[in-house]
Amino acid sequence: ADYTARLWSVTGKGSVQFSGHNAAVNAAAIRPQGDLVLTASSDHSAGLWRAESGECVGVLIGHIAPVTSASFACDSLWALTASSDQTTRLWSAETLACLRIFQGHSAGV
Repeated sequence: ADYTARLWSVTGKGSVQFSGHNAAVNAAAIRPQGDLVLTASSDHSAGLWRAESGECVGVLIGHIAPVTSASFACDSLWALTASSDQTTRLWSAETLACLRIFQGHSAGV
């Protein structure tokens, strides 16, 4: 694995690369507006990126095991990450603050 994610053009005219993780990228999600990409990585973090340029907007840190999935809420105000640490976290897509930690699973999420 090269520890990157790519957003490919549906017209076949290139891609945008998202580089910055230190381990495999496990999942990616595009915000409904199409402006941001959220990646989930085995380096225990999630990355938030500008879709058009690949510029890193910020890193969501808090999980203590690989982040296995990432998604945006329908209203695009929030991002969600799930991890092998048995938690799901709710993040502000604007401030990148962790707003809530959902616990209670007995295995990775």
